[in-house]
Amino acid sequence: MKASTQADTAFFLHLPKTGGSTIRTLINANYDSLELLSLYGSQPEIFNQCMATTRLQRQQLKLIQGHMPYGVHDYLGLSGQRYFFFLREPVARTLSDIEHSRRHPSHGFHHILSAPELDLAGRIEKAKSLCYYHNNMTHFLSGTFFTRDVTLTDFHLALSRVRQSEFIGITEQSELSLLLMAKRLGWKEVIPVKCNVSPSETSNMVEDNRASCRSMLDYDIQLYHAALERFEQEVSAQGQLLIEAAQQMTELLQRQEADYPEIKYSTYMVGQPLAIELNQYHQQIASDDPLGRWLQIEQVNE
Repeated sequence: MKASTQADTAFFLHLPKTGGSTIRTLINANYDSLELLSLYGSQPEIFNQCMATTRLQRQQLKLIQGHMPYGVHDYLGLSGQRYFFFLREPVARTLSDIEHSRRHPSHGFHHILSAPELDLAGRIEKAKSLCYYHNNMTHFLSGTFFTRDVTLTDFHLALSRVRQSEFIGITEQSELSLLLMAKRLGWKEVIPVKCNVSPSETSNMVEDNRASCRSMLDYDIQLYHAALERFEQEVSAQGQLLIEAAQQMTELLQRQEADYPEIKYSTYMVGQPLAIELNQYHQQIASDDPLGRWLQIEQVNE
């Protein structure tokens, strides 16, 4: 196994409910266990996890991933700052997170938001009293990480990271995003297992609650629009081949869903066995298909 240098080490900030569970399946397929470090928990817990890694372990790392704040490279003493993350339309992301907390007892706010007398409107009102739901994406990217409410200064720091980070994906354009991210990271496996999809989310739910949610998402809304503008410019620069390759990936994922209709509701953590073999869909890509040609370009440009 080739050991990575500090500059090689990449950081995938998994912002909750932005499609990161699906990306975890590709992380597991593209790295050996010794090349990966997963970080979860509060800021002190993440710091302690970093301090517990040895110098040799840090030298081997190619990817560090998890629900962690921007700036975690400082905890590890790494100079490389290759940050990758996805952003999602803030109201949809927040509602998805609220509903996820209701369904999953392991979520830190399940005991507050799962009260049987609460409907969705009631859960939103409860969420407004919790720092975690106030501009959640700004918390991650500014590094504030729920130690207090974010300020205008924190927003500008997060905005600079949206503009300067190596890659930003957009959850609503996940296939385009995955192909661009895979190209940057040199991944060979690019067809994920789509998972952890919330069964109750609808566009009507988002629109009906948009006004109620906006008051706690002003900074996140601005961040998302800046990220979307940057992303659209990157997609445009790649040309038609990327568009067609993403369309082909969408078709393969639709085939996967038809083959395994329940898989999209499952959860996945890095290191767990994959429920299906990713290679069965990779093998359906011909070299002269748009996706096959995109992957060939990826290999040439390594």
